[in-house]
Amino acid sequence: MHTRTPVSRLTAVQRRLLLIAAGIATLFAGTIAAIGMAASFHTVSTEIVPSFGPAWAWTVPATLDLTVGAFSLLEVVLLYLDLPHLLARAAVYAATAGTIYLNTRAVIGHAPQLAHAAMPSVWVVYIELLRGAAAALTRRGHGRTEHRLAH
Repeated sequence: MHTRTPVSRLTAVQRRLLLIAAGIATLFAGTIAAIGMAASFHTVSTEIVPSFGPAWAWTVPATLDLTVGAFSLLEVVLLYLDLPHLLARAAVYAATAGTIYLNTRAVIGHAPQLAHAAMPSVWVVYIELLRGAAAALTRRGHGRTEHRLAH
């Protein structure tokens, strides 16, 4: 059976390595998000031209992608400050759902639809893991061990 080593017992080298690994993971996640946003931007803005016109079609994917990014980061900050709010999380899911819907609607066939749905979904998984870490660090910082059901 594997036992966890508390963060406080890690050596300075181990902590540094963990921070480096977290930094690399964040760089990779940011790259994934940028690639996904570029693909989404192209797909959704092309699809939405009939409704918004060519001059304003870019506003739909830009708004959805920026909403996901902004509210994801806001949620992590709110958790760290021990001020979680369900609306921040709901905004991330709503904007992601909108992006997935518009992306998959624009293409025909299961493989392209899966590809268009997977990219924004990967970002949400990363943010959920980051959110969980921020919540755990906040609980530890306040001397709490319980995990609240709704954040």
